[in-house]
Amino acid sequence: MNTKNKFQEPELENTITQMPLTKKVSERKINEVLSRGLNSSRKEPELQNDKEKNFSLSIMESQLQVIGQLCDKRPKKPGRRIGLSKQDWIMEAVQEKLERETKKYLK
Repeated sequence: MNTKNKFQEPELENTITQMPLTKKVSERKINEVLSRGLNSSRKEPELQNDKEKNFSLSIMESQLQVIGQLCDKRPKKPGRRIGLSKQDWIMEAVQEKLERETKKYLK
């Protein structure tokens, strides 16, 4: 006769559950989210519908080398082998310049 205490937890079968598949997200998208931080909900309404545009940029080789050195000196996040890309560095510089100029001339 099998007598179980009514307060005893039932035995669970040994089952393996599969984690749901997640789609891969590019490093660039991750960096965009991280760089936005808590300010993402405070964006100007007209910027929320803004579209990304591509264009060519000419830059002196010596300037690009300095940017590369600066990117290499940036501390890498734990577990990452790749640091900040030159493109991300340039985008960050443009954003900083836009913020300075906007404060100075548009407000």
